[in-house]
Amino acid sequence: MAFRLSIAITALAACHSNPAANGDGSIDSVGSDLAGGSDVLPDAGAVALPQLQFCQVTNTVNLNAAYTTQVVGDAVAYSCATPCSDWTTCTFGLSSAAGPTMSARGDQMQALAFVVDGMGGHIVFTPDGTDVVLTHAGDGGTSVFNPFDLQIQMLSDLKTVSLGWEKGTPNILAGGGWFTRKDATPTSTRGQAARPAAVIQWVKDNFAQGQKLGTVGSSMGTAATFGAHVWYGLDSIIDYQMLIGGPGFWDVNAGCGRVHTSEGHCDEDASACTGNANSSYGNDDPFCGTSTTNNCRVPTVMAPTAAGSAYNSVINYVAMTTACVNMANDSRDSSLDDSSLAMTVSDWNFRGRIDFVTNEGGTQPPNADQGMGEGHMMAIYTQIQSAKSWNDNQGYHHGDSWDIDPTLMKAGAQLVVDGMK
Repeated sequence: MAFRLSIAITALAACHSNPAANGDGSIDSVGSDLAGGSDVLPDAGAVALPQLQFCQVTNTVNLNAAYTTQVVGDAVAYSCATPCSDWTTCTFGLSSAAGPTMSARGDQMQALAFVVDGMGGHIVFTPDGTDVVLTHAGDGGTSVFNPFDLQIQMLSDLKTVSLGWEKGTPNILAGGGWFTRKDATPTSTRGQAARPAAVIQWVKDNFAQGQKLGTVGSSMGTAATFGAHVWYGLDSIIDYQMLIGGPGFWDVNAGCGRVHTSEGHCDEDASACTGNANSSYGNDDPFCGTSTTNNCRVPTVMAPTAAGSAYNSVINYVAMTTACVNMANDSRDSSLDDSSLAMTVSDWNFRGRIDFVTNEGGTQPPNADQGMGEGHMMAIYTQIQSAKSWNDNQGYHHGDSWDIDPTLMKAGAQLVVDGMK
């Protein structure tokens, strides 16, 4: 059943202070210093973003040929094989081995390859459209053209932009993509989010001047898009966002399993509830009331894959640490808080509407959103004091609304189209 419940709040005037962590792993309302995490949202332009260097593309089927790489250990640094000084002269029609890649409106998709902060990336966009929606896939975002864009194209005249990244390091995910370190310097998810932030700013400046700009992020792509928004001062240019699934990066210590909390929210209506502090990836969450499909979700440890937790692997790889680990006894590591929204954002009143889509309740494995950060996303949702909606797809699995279930994809795309009006 698509979008079993949609809870919408149009606008609230109040803002909410950011919860900071106590030594015992609990959270209360205390701001943090800018050096360790901004307790205010910076204005657009207040945070210096890296610049995009565009690359000439001679093989439109193999974009990887546009780059050269320098590999040192598990770090990969990208450069343009042949730099392009004027992006308008380096746009090309995207193709695959099967032929030209077409939009749902019948035009060949256009593309650009670039390097930003030592990472290779590309955008694939419709040649037509007015208001703009940028989409970002999960994991390391290593897709080229996101099929969710086709749904938006069929329902509107919006210009779609798929933001994707080269594979990067093979040590995490199916390729680290935007998480890939360019050298041996430790960083954080927050630090790496400067890369998608720079692209979002460029798209606004070059594709959406005088037009609305929205984003859609799925899975880890929610950190790329929403993280870019709140950590890099993009509120003044973003008119709409959709966040599909988790993990959300509400509290990284909780996502790693270092701390535990029973403070949760009911997945049907986002009301506060007391959940299972030791939730086993959402599999043993208590019911809210008598409904057997309304569970109390807490910000809990991320579900593992066959090779271990991809979430923990990303955190530890990026920061060059072993701190992201499940622990039986709570022990918060402050080094992980730099990429926790709970500790780095205090102003939760945004200019644009934010729609949340969750696919939960499906039997695990494969992972459903209750094991992929639904509790974290609900914590984020309840903090937001401006226009928002919570859209709960019961009985589904992680990613179904992004690129698996056509009915859910269409319903999600319609939310985007409506949200961009």
